Amino acid sequence: EHVFLGELKRGDVSGLHSWLYYNREEEAGRMDYKGWIKKLPLGESGTLLKVRFEWLDSKKPVNSLFVGASPELEMSLYTLCFLSRPDGQCHVSAHGVNFYIQ
Repeated sequence: EHVFLGELKRGDVSGLHSWLYYNREEEAGRMDYKGWIKKLPLGESGTLLKVRFEWLDSKKPVNSLFVGASPELEMSLYTLCFLSRPDGQCHVSAHGVNFYIQ
């Protein structure tokens, strides 16, 4: 749940990796986008972005989001990685681009 919706723990933002929820929070004025750090195009699967933001007045200096990916793709990738590599990095390749999910 925290992966998609995010949560606050002692003033720190945890999770919040869903670009759809991120967009909704930004439109509602609860999200303050501070810019992207790295951009990784994944063809038809969207783009993987490292971003900075403040959510509900709490900073998240580094976060990753799949932008343009379907919720079904995100759910399947996160589930697969959680089940196959519960305590480590999960190697993923999309359209010839390699990256990790943890």
